[in-house]
Amino acid sequence: MHRHGAHRCLMEAIRSVCGSPDNKPLTLKPSECWGCDRCRSDQGFRSRNQMSIQTSTEDRVMRTRTATVLALMASLMPVTPAGAQSDGAPARRAFEIAAGLVSQDAFLQGERLATVISHPPGVSRCTNAALCGPEGLIATVVATAGPAQGLVSIARGEIASTFAPADLAAAMRASAGKGKQQRSRLRAIALLERETVYLVASAKGPVRSLPRLKRRWVGVGAEQSRTRLAAEAVLKASGLGLKDIRVSGSDVGESLKLMKANRLDSFFVVGKGLPQEITAALASGDVRLVPLDAKAIASLSAGALGFEQASLPVATNPLPAPRDGVQGLPMTVSIPVVWIVDEKVPEEVVYRIARAAFHPLNQKTLQGAGADRAGVRLSKLPASFAIPVHPGAARYYAEAAKAAN
Repeated sequence: MHRHGAHRCLMEAIRSVCGSPDNKPLTLKPSECWGCDRCRSDQGFRSRNQMSIQTSTEDRVMRTRTATVLALMASLMPVTPAGAQSDGAPARRAFEIAAGLVSQDAFLQGERLATVISHPPGVSRCTNAALCGPEGLIATVVATAGPAQGLVSIARGEIASTFAPADLAAAMRASAGKGKQQRSRLRAIALLERETVYLVASAKGPVRSLPRLKRRWVGVGAEQSRTRLAAEAVLKASGLGLKDIRVSGSDVGESLKLMKANRLDSFFVVGKGLPQEITAALASGDVRLVPLDAKAIASLSAGALGFEQASLPVATNPLPAPRDGVQGLPMTVSIPVVWIVDEKVPEEVVYRIARAAFHPLNQKTLQGAGADRAGVRLSKLPASFAIPVHPGAARYYAEAAKAAN
């Protein structure tokens, strides 16, 4: 690519970030230069593998600018082939983080991680090499329709990393058929956060426990969805399967409508918190949250997917007091969201990325203030986990454990 093309790309990107009189969207094709596929506008942006998403409001544009500035810094670096250097400058390495829709918390989490692991030239904070990724690393955030798309993109070699629930990533790794060999490339860096599994039932209906789901209409989400995977795991832990219930693939909104019409007994929901529709239905007394029994929780927690016991909101769903008069805590399970990376990313690169992401001096940037929903609170992978740890991350964990001792 000649210098004129790079200059044109940079000018287009600056216009996107800073605004332009005509307010026109970018018109360059991703193939025209290295940085253009990371340029953003108020009408959308295009990722390296040409995934796109529409963003029509100014607040969403503001939320994408952190990663865009990193892309601009990348455009200013010398354009050299991978592994080569020019005038002593470090070789530039792109590292994508697929993080869902621009409007979601995960996208902001991706931006924060991209900020701390990037290592463009001339950044004073990277004088302490442990605070940044390898020299020349430019991390950018890519929008996807969901975690499944991010995992598929890694398997195809289109992006470097993504966020995905552990059960979804493990299921994709274990899936047979075309692409199995590529899907085995999925590796784990760290745990990002946890999502809770909720079982919602009609307040006037018969479902009060997992065994009561048998032969009832139960919403388990669409086929191959994260909700379906979690629902199947919970049902299996209680001795049930999809064959034992009447399956509905309805989403949350449709499930509430079906329940109100007495055409659905209960449904599963998986997320960081309860959707507003369910919170409103709980407040009005139309639905209740069904706790999982101790046996099912123990069975799930003993597996390699990282399930853990979690509490339900007692204020909206009090349990009847046991015979001894002690109020019980309604319980369920949570499942970790994992930072997944391509196996083919070099060990040294992932090691330095993990080192920067876990560095104490980067935690303020990652976590934000107070109960920030977009705060990044990484935790190490469990010893026995369904998704193999990347050698670079394993090296960091071993080094950190040695230093702690």
